[in-house]
Parts: sequence; C-alpha cells; structure tokens
Amino acid sequence: MESGEPHRPRSFTFALSLHVTHPSIDPEEVTWALRLTPQRADRVGEPRRGPKGRELGGVYRAMHWYCDVPHGDEAGLVETLKAHLDLLEPHQSFLRSMVSEGGRIYYFIGWFATDRSGGETLDWETLERLANLRISLSFDVYGDCGESQGGQ
Repeated sequence: MESGEPHRPRSFTFALSLHVTHPSIDPEEVTWALRLTPQRADRVGEPRRGPKGRELGGVYRAMHWYCDVPHGDEAGLVETLKAHLDLLEPHQSFLRSMVSEGGRIYYFIGWFATDRSGGETLDWETLERLANLRISLSFDVYGDCGESQGGQ
C-alpha cells in the first residue's frame, strides 16, 4: 500500500499450519529434521485420540505431525508462506524423501472470509518454491453467513 492510501481492512483472516504424514517413520524424526516443535504428533499404531485426549477407537495407520505457523495480525498469507518457506528450504532433501517414501506434506490454510469480497494471489515464484519442496496447499474456507450472501 502506498503512503496516502486509506487503510482498508482485509477481506479475510487466516490460520496456517504445516502438516506431515508418513506411513512409518517416528514423528520425532520430523521434529529433529525440521527443527520445529509440533502442536501434535501421532505415531503409527498408537490409539487414535481426539484433540482433548479422548480415545476414538482404532489406531493410527500413518504418522501425522503438525505445527502452527505463527504470523502477525497484519501479515498476509503469501508473506507468511514465503517467510516459512525460508525456514524449510534448507531441509529440501528431507522433505522430498518423505514424499518419495509415500508421505504427504501440506500447508493447511483456514480462510475466514468477512462480509467483503477480496482475496490474495499466490505468485508463481511462491508456487514453484512449494512444488520444489513437494508441499501441497489445503484450503478450508469459512464464509460469512450473513443475509447479504444470498440466504433466501
């Protein structure tokens, strides 16, 4: 935004987290390799549990590890992705090997729309960086349920 332009509120807020799944490795390997602390890490064969620890029945068939990606209130989605990719790029060979062994890596993006239209553009350079690390994007969009959106 150039100086002199009026400040316009964002048309959305977002939550961002990095997720890694793999058919067999221990989640501690991900923690050690990426030097990131997970919010949660589930091992293959452990009993399935809900977020509050309640048993859900069955066992995990794949390892699942995730960590939140912090960002300030004024930070944009692309700006936040680029900064986090800077942290991950030194670990490219580890990430690529995870995927080649049957794992999956993705950013989960919770997109919370407001009552205004708008969005953000993922530039090709950022998309290329994601692809080079074998990271997918998973969007979960939460819309404003106000009457102005056609609730007839």
